[in-house]
Amino acid sequence: MKLLFLSLLPILAFASCREESPKSPSAPPMKKMNKRFTGTYTGQVIEKTGLNKAGKPLANDDLYLRLSMGDFFIKFCESSISREDLKDKVDQYITVIGELKKGEWDSCPGDSQPVQSRVGEYFIITGLMD
Repeated sequence: MKLLFLSLLPILAFASCREESPKSPSAPPMKKMNKRFTGTYTGQVIEKTGLNKAGKPLANDDLYLRLSMGDFFIKFCESSISREDLKDKVDQYITVIGELKKGEWDSCPGDSQPVQSRVGEYFIITGLMD
């Protein structure tokens, strides 16, 4: 037993002194939107027809803010402006103070019952700059 321990001792010593090889680069982790991105944004207000899960068009068109990084659904129930405030600005560029978030589009704070909702990144407008 003593002989076995003494024969394994150099191997253990060598293994503990060895440098750890760098791990091969893997795919970068998916970008998480857990942080809030509040700031001033300039983008184009666009109108899109939303689709339900069956692929059928929804009754009302949705307004989106087109930024350089993509189109973001404008969630009016959390915004400080109304849909009517932006209706005449469709296809125009505006500057807003707002917040980019991720979550349910069709659920609003204070809803008494949960609703089936679209999920993803959305935009809250807290101020409209002129």
